[in-house]
Amino acid sequence: MPENTEQGELENVRVVVRVRPMDKQEIESGTQNIVKVDKINRSVTVLKPGATANEPPKTYYFDNVFGEDSSQVRAMLDCIVAGMEQLFIFR
Repeated sequence: MPENTEQGELENVRVVVRVRPMDKQEIESGTQNIVKVDKINRSVTVLKPGATANEPPKTYYFDNVFGEDSSQVRAMLDCIVAGMEQLFIFR
């Protein structure tokens, strides 16, 4: 949903992230998944392998996030539907 800026203009850019599932080679090599998706808070947390206690994970917030269980098609369709809704609501 567009928000008003200080100048009274509407924001037209939304940032959406989809985290892909690990591929076969990553799984077979025992690669650790360091990306965690929080759909409720619309955030992605990246863990640093071997980080010390004083190196917390980095968390990034987006307009929407899709986890490993979401397909590329589902993510795109959800974004298109949301964009179309905004188009008709704000015209």
